[in-house]
Amino acid sequence: MGLPTLSLWAAVPHYLAANPNPKAMLALLQGAAGILEFEVDTAELTQVATEFTGRVDEAMAENEAFVSYVQRLEAESGTPISTVRSGDGDQLITEIEQFLRNRDD
Repeated sequence: MGLPTLSLWAAVPHYLAANPNPKAMLALLQGAAGILEFEVDTAELTQVATEFTGRVDEAMAENEAFVSYVQRLEAESGTPISTVRSGDGDQLITEIEQFLRNRDD
């Protein structure tokens, strides 16, 4: 139909990909805004992403098995995996804890 289109994606670690991810949302929004040359107030989304990072970091710090898992992934990829955020941090933390419990079985 001759309509211009735009396609963007954000990569997130697979162990966090099943949940809403405000860090990825923020990156996509900023990318689209830059390409389309418009400004967006991202203050609220930035705050949500920051809060989520804190919760994920806290959950990771409490479980050495998960920290080891992430460190192994980083070593295998040769690139540090940055911590991601999500607006639904409590659900994500629950899922991370469930993942870790299942690994111990």
